[in-house]
Amino acid sequence: MKQTINALGWECPKPIIATKKALDTMPEGEVLTIVDNKIALDNLVDFANSLGYRVSHTEEGKGIYHVTTIK
Repeated sequence: MKQTINALGWECPKPIIATKKALDTMPEGEVLTIVDNKIALDNLVDFANSLGYRVSHTEEGKGIYHVTTIK
C-alpha cells in the first residue's frame, strides 16, 4: 500500500501528524510526504527514525522534498 500526502505550505507539526495518521492506518506500506521546507524534512526523518521505519528523501526542485517513509 502507498499513500501520498501533499504537505506543501504546511508548517510543522502538520506534515508529521498527517504522515503518522497514514502510517497508523496500514499494517505495512509506504507514505510519500511532499514538503517545502527543511524543518519539515528534518522532523519527518527524525520521526521515522525514532519509530524504526525506513526513510529516504530526495529534493525535487528547489526546496521541494519528497520524503518516503516505509513501515
